[in-house]
Order: sequence, then C-alpha cells, then structure tokens
Amino acid sequence: MKMRRTLWRGIKPLINFPKWMGVSDIKKTTSNIAALAKAIFVPERAQRKESFKQAVNRLHLTEANIKSREKQTLTLAIIFAVLGLLLLFYAGYLAQEAHFFGALFGLIVACIAFAQAFYNHFWYFQIKHRKLGCSVREWWRFLLKGKK
Repeated sequence: MKMRRTLWRGIKPLINFPKWMGVSDIKKTTSNIAALAKAIFVPERAQRKESFKQAVNRLHLTEANIKSREKQTLTLAIIFAVLGLLLLFYAGYLAQEAHFFGALFGLIVACIAFAQAFYNHFWYFQIKHRKLGCSVREWWRFLLKGKK
C-alpha cells in the first residue's frame, strides 16, 4: 500500500489531462469567439447626436463636397451590386460544374459585395435626404417606392 502511494506521488505530476487537452486554450478561444460575435452583432452607440446640418458645419463641408460624396456612394453601390450579381452567377456556374467549394467561396464573396452595396447605398440615402441616423425601414421604403 505504501509503495503504491509513493509510486502515485511520483507519477501524478506527470499526468495532467487538462493540460494535454489544452483546456485553457479552448477556454481562451471560446471567450475570444464570444467577444468577436458580440462586436459583430451588437452595434456601437453613436458617440454624438447631431443633425446633418451640424455635421456639415463641424466637418466644414461645402455643397460641392456633399454632391461629390453623394455621387461616389451611389457609384460604389452600383459597382458592388453588379459585382455581387456577377459573382452570384459565377457561383451558380461553378455549382453546376460540380465545383462546390469554389461555388461556396463565390457565394461568400458575393454576399460581401452585396453587404458593401447596401452600406454605400444606405450612406447615399442619408446624404440625399440630408438626415443622419435613418432606419433601415426608411431606406427600404425609399428603395421600393422612391419616397421618404
């Protein structure tokens, strides 16, 4: 019995299952994934509440600057939307040819292009209507009906 206890005291420090499995690394990775998900899905609060006119004054923008930025955002929105459609068609072609990983990659890149198209068109909408902090519902109504 005493020999067994002595043997166990010598072997026990060598056996460390949590360390072998990397439990501490798994915990760190899990907390990092949770923090990343929170950063992605929980929007940041606006640091300042201001109207469009106040923002124009603060940034010293002229009417020409505003019109130029409006045109740029609309152009970028159109470019990204067309790029997204082309990538979507290409992903469909790849899926038809049984290149499923390529089709999946094309679909992901098309989604990114559509997200950029939305982002730029939403900024265009806010600049066009001279209103900051518009809702997606207002943007959607404008997109479907062309009204405020």
